[in-house]
Amino acid sequence: MTHYNRKTYHVSDVDFTMNPMSTFDKQGTPCTYRDYYKSRYSVDITDLRQPLLMCRPTERDIHRGDNTATYLVPELCQMTGLTDAMRANFTLMKELSQHLHMGPDQRVAAINHFMSQLSDSKGVSSLILSLSFTHTHLSWAYNSHFVSIFSCWR
Repeated sequence: MTHYNRKTYHVSDVDFTMNPMSTFDKQGTPCTYRDYYKSRYSVDITDLRQPLLMCRPTERDIHRGDNTATYLVPELCQMTGLTDAMRANFTLMKELSQHLHMGPDQRVAAINHFMSQLSDSKGVSSLILSLSFTHTHLSWAYNSHFVSIFSCWR
């Protein structure tokens, strides 16, 4: 995922022949990656010798007629997802599953617990007060009703 536009990419290769000083065609004029990121996103690239990450076009890109690879600057990216080693770790996957697949009651209890921890922390409480935020650590209850199941077929 890139920091500047929050898009996710699938990196397929590292191109050691290209770096942020390499040029690409930007609307008919050559432009370096460093200049592009500076003008478009106001981002300064510090390491001008780092190789660029290459992302092959997706099926969707190809159907749109975009067959060119996308090049990313590594220092502007962060990894997301799980590695193969993480997926193979049964204990990690079991723990992760408990946090991702909890029921509504468990999720509300977890959020309430988190909010109470925030309220009990003196540093966080003083920060929240200094920013004029208000918060409550209790969840709201709403009345709801169930609709009976009916048949559309006669």
